[in-house]
Amino acid sequence: MSERANQAICNIYHRTVFDIKAFAKNKRELDGLESSYFRYVDLARLDLQLRNRIMRRYGLLGVHFPTEFVSPKTAKQLTPVDISSGDVRKTVKVWEMLEEYLAAAGESTYAQFRSFLMYLNIEEPTSQAIDSAIRTHPEIFEERFEGREKLVRLRNMPA
Repeated sequence: MSERANQAICNIYHRTVFDIKAFAKNKRELDGLESSYFRYVDLARLDLQLRNRIMRRYGLLGVHFPTEFVSPKTAKQLTPVDISSGDVRKTVKVWEMLEEYLAAAGESTYAQFRSFLMYLNIEEPTSQAIDSAIRTHPEIFEERFEGREKLVRLRNMPA
């Protein structure tokens, strides 16, 4: 075998050893980051859910929103634009308001829900609007009658 061929084999051998070690190191790091990636995805999903719930509640609560717990940094992260609760309130749907209310208050009548909205200075929806919200989201709400009273509650809440 020529000296040049021997040198090429040795170089390829050493480069292969280097690549094998680099591959093993890379694989160990990848295995460590795999759980980090899934954790990142879970946290990003949770971030979006929390952001949506907070903004919905900001619109719902208006002046009753606990702004003292929102730092300027957190406020910028929640929404990049300086918007009022009234602007957010316009985007909150009747079914979302009802869902928030029932999560806090439990089973209620339409009149109790309307009273809640009146306290928050939100234009009260008609019974038809509330009924429509319930019927279009059967996976969230369920109704029952107690005597002549129609009660509504969240489907996943215990009786």
